[in-house]
Amino acid sequence: YGLTRSLNQRQQHVFQFVLEWCRERRQSDQISPCYLFCTGGAGVGKSHLIHAVMQMANRELRQPGDNPDDIIVDLTAPTGTAAYNIGGSTIHSAFLMTASSSDTLSAEKLATLRNKYNKLQLLIIDEVSMVGANLLKRIHERLAAIAGLPTAAPFAGVSVFAVGDFQQLSPVGE
Repeated sequence: YGLTRSLNQRQQHVFQFVLEWCRERRQSDQISPCYLFCTGGAGVGKSHLIHAVMQMANRELRQPGDNPDDIIVDLTAPTGTAAYNIGGSTIHSAFLMTASSSDTLSAEKLATLRNKYNKLQLLIIDEVSMVGANLLKRIHERLAAIAGLPTAAPFAGVSVFAVGDFQQLSPVGE
């Protein structure tokens, strides 16, 4: 509660938007995924907003009887430092990706990801300015493989909250 009270007016607006989507989603699986981009310069509180959204979404989207270990909301970033700063994991480690854009998953690794992400509803990507189109496509393909839907909707129906500042770092090699 204290975390949400400390959000400024713009942060509150984004927070309320995601909160309303979470509540609608909890009521019906037919609610469309939410794709949201939030930007701002250094020091404006993007990480603070991420933590507030993460806590709220986990609370709002979790259903009675869900395993507490199920990942409903996943927090990722493109680099180890960025992931560490928000208490998340790198995109590559979260989705068992290699540096190669042509990596394929063994049946065992795919089963591991399916078990890990069978309840995933919201993917938060921090420092999205460092995530190029090719990596976004690979995330989509990995989520589609996990869902078993080769021609899936964007990100296989998982909502994405992308946060970053395109005035900062750009993707490496893209």
